[in-house]
Amino acid sequence: MAVLDVPALRYALEKSGVRAELIPQTITQLTLPPISLRVSASDYPEIESAIKSRVKFDRNLAARMFRLNAGRPDPEVTWTKLTPLERKRAKRLWHWAVYGPDSLTTGMQSRPPKIDSSLVLYCMRVICEASGQSRFKFRRPEGGGPPGGPMWRALAEVLPEFKRDSIAEIVTTSRKKKFAKLCQSLGLGRASRDISLNPATFRVAIALARRSRPRKRQ
Repeated sequence: MAVLDVPALRYALEKSGVRAELIPQTITQLTLPPISLRVSASDYPEIESAIKSRVKFDRNLAARMFRLNAGRPDPEVTWTKLTPLERKRAKRLWHWAVYGPDSLTTGMQSRPPKIDSSLVLYCMRVICEASGQSRFKFRRPEGGGPPGGPMWRALAEVLPEFKRDSIAEIVTTSRKKKFAKLCQSLGLGRASRDISLNPATFRVAIALARRSRPRKRQ
């Protein structure tokens, strides 16, 4: 995690429109996220192991993820409806989503960086909720350059600065219509609490939203 500059974070939240009485609570939410979001955020393997041990395998959710990943979303699919081979692939996808947070790549073989897309989404939603905004706002200078804006500065204060491009890509992906449709298909809500309750599913939704549309087999 980044070394926290509390005055800078407070200033960025003020500029984002967060009322003074809500700032202490918002800082706490951003700097002490729910335990479900600390898997990739932690630098301590023993803590990561303890958190992972609490995440139980959800067979039916894994089945829905698998069908969604295959380009055939089916909210009614269950584990028993999958073939043995499909179950094996669904379980592999689940472990990738839960134990290998979004790598911002199109494959599951890549080595993921230490940034959790669900943690980014959670912090974004906390900032939006505190400021009364429905959409996370950030901008890039004309002609390119690093992202900017009060909300972005608040987000950057609590996340690793050296992952700026990856964070910006997660933010951009979360604003796509495709991501909204995926969340709807998976029954995912928009609140920060929804993200903390379903981090693995949000990681998959972000990863899938970045991929090109699957080619139809002839």
